[in-house]
Amino acid sequence: MAPYPATGFKNLSYAVRWNLVARNVSDLVDEPAYHRIPVEPLTVEQVNILLDAVSNHPYFPLYVATCYLGLRQGEVLGIHVEGLDRNHGLIFTTRSGKPIGPRNLVRHFKSVLKKAGLPDVRFHDLRHTTASLHIQSGAHPKELQNAMRHSSWNLSMDTYGHLMPGMANDAAGRLNKLLGRDAKP
Repeated sequence: MAPYPATGFKNLSYAVRWNLVARNVSDLVDEPAYHRIPVEPLTVEQVNILLDAVSNHPYFPLYVATCYLGLRQGEVLGIHVEGLDRNHGLIFTTRSGKPIGPRNLVRHFKSVLKKAGLPDVRFHDLRHTTASLHIQSGAHPKELQNAMRHSSWNLSMDTYGHLMPGMANDAAGRLNKLLGRDAKP
């Protein structure tokens, strides 16, 4: 099942129930296969290389905000100062004060990755990087959910749970410590 609500199907089901349509035509269609794009976070060392590579560029604060806050591309490009009109209040702009175009940001990002010898990842993978750094720092799943602004921690765990391979062993060790027992193989 896809991770998004099947609102069209649900709406048509209500229409059938309320006799607005004779049948739900979406019953005739197979749901498209859902293929999750693999999460490819950068390592701590790679994040530092990236930030060093842009440290003298006007986009440096944008990259810092993205890496530290896990912002989506649209979020980082749309951050603006309250009280000012949408374009003039944007925090991250071009040198001329115009909004940064998404394509231009990706083009810049890809060129920085290449010049710095970093893996060719998507800009969105910086968001995944933030999540993986939270996990590496020992963040509780609820903290991860809040940091990533997910609607539920199930979404956080479904997306990033595979980045927590030692979690079960850590939990058993913590329980042994709490109970005052030695961990025995």
